[in-house]
Amino acid sequence: MNRSADRVAELGGDWESIREGYYPGDRSAKDACVLDCAEALVAARSGGDALGAAFHALGLVQMYGYVAWEPGPGVEERVVAVLGEVVAEGRAVDCAHDGHPGEGDVESLIERFPEILPLILDASDDAWEGVEDLDGLDEEGADGAAAASAWRCPRNIAAFAREAILNIRPDAAV
Repeated sequence: MNRSADRVAELGGDWESIREGYYPGDRSAKDACVLDCAEALVAARSGGDALGAAFHALGLVQMYGYVAWEPGPGVEERVVAVLGEVVAEGRAVDCAHDGHPGEGDVESLIERFPEILPLILDASDDAWEGVEDLDGLDEEGADGAAAASAWRCPRNIAAFAREAILNIRPDAAV
């Protein structure tokens, strides 16, 4: 994946505009954006790119509202399948965190994704310094490494993915 700041900002902008309902183009253009994100997630996972996988998984989470209400044929099924794999993989991982942001108020955190998603890809934990109020995980005195670790944790990404699936398909067994 091209991780230039411009490309990351472009993807984040596209995903946010789909979430907010002002993405330019018709349904097929929106579907293409969502499916591109899903395929990038699959590629990152199969290539062992944990940061890229987390970035794209959260991108799909950011767009779940569109997927729940307006997608073209096959889009919902593909997104639910790909996010389901993220949930299954995340559940299999042990971690030492007391909690994860994705277990809290997901919708208010999704509003912060334009700020958070670029940090997911930044291998430096220093970028997380000064980011406040991330669901109580970066209490005063906590360092950027603690916030980065909690947000990038596969169990956190799985928690967000599970919430997205349940919003897309409320009767899903995840």
